[in-house]
Amino acid sequence: MYIAGSGRSGSTLLERLLGSMPNLVNVGEVTDIFRRVHAGDELCGCGQAFSACPFWTSVGDYGWGGWSRAPLAEVAALQREVARQRHIPLHLKVRHRTDFARARREYQDAYRRLYNAIQTVSGADFVVDASKQPAHLFALRGSGIDVRVLHLLRDVRGVSWSQAKRDVARPHSVAARETMHRQAPLEAAGRWLACQTEIDLLARLGERTATVRYEDLIPSPREVIETALGQLGVDVAPDALDHVGEGVAHLPSSHGLSGNPSRFQQGEVPLRMDEAWKRSMPRPQQLAVGAVASPYLVLSTVTRRREVPAGAEPRTSSAPATRARGPLPNFLYIGPDKAGSTWLHEVLVKHPDIFLTPAKDLYFFDRYYQRGVEWYRRFFSGADHERVVGEVCQDYLFDPAAPARIREVLGTPKMMVTLRDPSERAFSSYLYMRKHGRAPATFSEALDRIPKLVEHGRYGALLENYREVFPDEALHVAVFDDLKADPQSFLDRVLDWLEVDRMDLSDGDEDSKLPASRARNVPLAWSVRLAANVVRSLNGAELVGQVKRSPLVHRVLYVPFGGEAPRMSAEDRARVHRELADDVTDLDDRYGFNLRERWGWTA
Repeated sequence: MYIAGSGRSGSTLLERLLGSMPNLVNVGEVTDIFRRVHAGDELCGCGQAFSACPFWTSVGDYGWGGWSRAPLAEVAALQREVARQRHIPLHLKVRHRTDFARARREYQDAYRRLYNAIQTVSGADFVVDASKQPAHLFALRGSGIDVRVLHLLRDVRGVSWSQAKRDVARPHSVAARETMHRQAPLEAAGRWLACQTEIDLLARLGERTATVRYEDLIPSPREVIETALGQLGVDVAPDALDHVGEGVAHLPSSHGLSGNPSRFQQGEVPLRMDEAWKRSMPRPQQLAVGAVASPYLVLSTVTRRREVPAGAEPRTSSAPATRARGPLPNFLYIGPDKAGSTWLHEVLVKHPDIFLTPAKDLYFFDRYYQRGVEWYRRFFSGADHERVVGEVCQDYLFDPAAPARIREVLGTPKMMVTLRDPSERAFSSYLYMRKHGRAPATFSEALDRIPKLVEHGRYGALLENYREVFPDEALHVAVFDDLKADPQSFLDRVLDWLEVDRMDLSDGDEDSKLPASRARNVPLAWSVRLAANVVRSLNGAELVGQVKRSPLVHRVLYVPFGGEAPRMSAEDRARVHRELADDVTDLDDRYGFNLRERWGWTA
């Protein structure tokens, strides 16, 4: 049994409450054996050094013939190679690189041997591992290990406040005084967000999971634990939780490793909720932390509202499911990115005769086509009398399968593209990657390592994929420079093409562009980006769109480059020009925009 969740959420207490049951054994954060416990000969929960503890000595003997023969350094290296957060997308692939697949098998073999040894030495039916990291669970998927996940969820503000505490003693080390690892509140909130969404993804992938809320566990531990274990298929004997009383637990010593200093408490232990954050955490900090965590908070609220109430009978019917109501689009903005798509969406959504999905970028015709037309249709259920029903998704231009899919589902809708100087578009895309901590330090390096920066500027070839499927009149090809020079005239031409009345731009519509920014904290920005992708995959596209448009979220996560903004060098610009010169010439020949001269490209 694996306790998953963010740090400082009460996992040590939950693990010890479970481990005091007759058929379970708690062993703490066993992933730390390979990283630090053995190397530092740290204290076991029983109070003895790891090397002197009879329990762990027996585990090493049974597993490897002694810890001296165990591949400790090798497993620690494998953990870095396959069980880090950045590796989760790799675990979702059907096929893996040969080197990654080998490392994954070796990692799984090591933990299969470890868990078997613990179970044999303890005689318990279930091993309670409180290592917390979801990435470890992704690495173990498909290993044959019977993993049952107990998801411990605590208010993000409490977690962030606790993680930020300074000089909290870590008494596990026998060599020198250590303190518990700390994180800044916003970084902790980002990691909290990523952790919760990763655990939700595990559940949707079929892993057996039950959620325990810290705020429910402390006042009602017996009821909460019995319910959660029942959901995990674990039988609970009538007297199995006799050690848990009203506001107190009677805990024996254990052989748990690492974790919270409460690991060493035994005897009568009070059960008190830590709510110091409510008194001490500044209100602006609470709001900032809540803003970072908002995608998961809102999505989980919506999900809980859709669940069948306790005691209610699930609805069953032999009739086919009702088809989603609503029209399908007759207008698509198909790309490219960094060419005014956000501005266009924000402006068109205000027009009384145009219905656009509140969420920009549904990615149906590229990423989520397998979900079916009725899944896509439900995003347009709010459309009523509008003459134009549409979606803005900047990636459809780049997927070679998208044109045929659009033709099959929508017939011949009106489609729009906006051409931007490919070198400027590539550099803007690079800045966006830098903003989320996903790009090299220089644009030149990015051009070497990220081919799509250039390839997404091959507009002529990309448009040809659509011209092979649709008539020329279905495509409205605009130029980004016209939008920059005169937004009102640009909008007038778009509305005329859509055959709806013109409307005047407001002062705020003249320029809705956010300044080029960098992440205040790169791991936090990366975690939020990952969480947003997971939330989007869980049908939370509308929520992601709302959060992305939030000025508060942007201020929390990013800070403008200002005078330190990267600049594109003349050499890098010339490099992109050389790569795409023929494509731009073809565009000029077909559409007569005189782009080479307008963009200042050399002859």
